Amino acid sequence: MEETLPSLDCKIEHIFISEGHNYIGHHGKPPGCNQIIEVKKIECVAGRGLTGDRFF
Repeated sequence: MEETLPSLDCKIEHIFISEGHNYIGHHGKPPGCNQIIEVKKIECVAGRGLTGDRFF
Protein backbone atom coordinates (compact mmCIF):
# COMPACT_ATOMS: atom_id res chain seq x y z
CA MET A 1 0.00 0.00 0.00
CA GLU A 2 1.43 3.38 -1.01
CA GLU A 3 1.36 6.08 1.69
CA THR A 4 -0.10 9.44 0.70
CA LEU A 5 1.60 12.45 2.26
CA PRO A 6 -0.35 15.58 3.18
CA SER A 7 -0.14 18.54 0.83
CA LEU A 8 1.87 21.51 2.12
CA ASP A 9 1.22 25.07 1.08
CA CYS A 10 4.59 26.75 1.48
CA LYS A 11 7.06 28.92 -0.38
CA ILE A 12 10.85 28.83 -0.04
CA GLU A 13 12.05 32.42 -0.24
CA HIS A 14 15.77 32.08 0.58
CA ILE A 15 18.30 29.25 0.58
CA PHE A 16 21.72 29.63 2.21
CA ILE A 17 24.69 27.27 2.08
CA SER A 18 28.10 27.25 3.75
CA GLU A 19 31.18 25.14 3.06
CA GLY A 20 31.93 24.68 6.77
CA HIS A 21 30.66 25.11 10.32
CA ASN A 22 31.09 28.35 12.24
CA TYR A 23 29.97 27.03 15.61
CA ILE A 24 31.83 27.73 18.83
CA GLY A 25 33.44 24.66 20.35
CA HIS A 26 34.97 22.69 17.51
CA HIS A 27 36.29 20.18 20.05
CA GLY A 28 38.44 22.83 21.72
CA LYS A 29 39.23 24.75 18.52
CA PRO A 30 38.01 28.29 17.70
CA PRO A 31 34.86 28.83 15.62
CA GLY A 32 35.20 28.78 11.85
CA CYS A 33 34.89 31.82 9.60
CA ASN A 34 33.12 30.26 6.61
CA GLN A 35 30.89 32.49 4.51
CA ILE A 36 27.14 31.94 4.46
CA ILE A 37 26.07 32.29 0.82
CA GLU A 38 22.55 32.92 -0.46
CA VAL A 39 21.87 31.01 -3.67
CA LYS A 40 19.06 31.45 -6.18
CA LYS A 41 19.22 27.84 -7.42
CA ILE A 42 20.57 24.69 -5.79
CA GLU A 43 20.84 21.02 -6.63
CA CYS A 44 19.26 18.78 -3.99
CA VAL A 45 20.54 15.19 -4.06
CA ALA A 46 18.36 12.56 -2.38
CA GLY A 47 20.11 11.05 0.63
CA ARG A 48 22.99 13.56 0.43
CA GLY A 49 21.63 17.11 0.80
CA LEU A 50 22.33 20.39 -0.96
CA THR A 51 25.29 20.46 -3.36
CA GLY A 52 28.00 22.78 -2.00
CA ASP A 53 26.73 22.76 1.59
CA ARG A 54 28.76 21.53 4.57
CA PHE A 55 26.34 18.66 5.23
CA PHE A 56 26.61 17.22 1.68
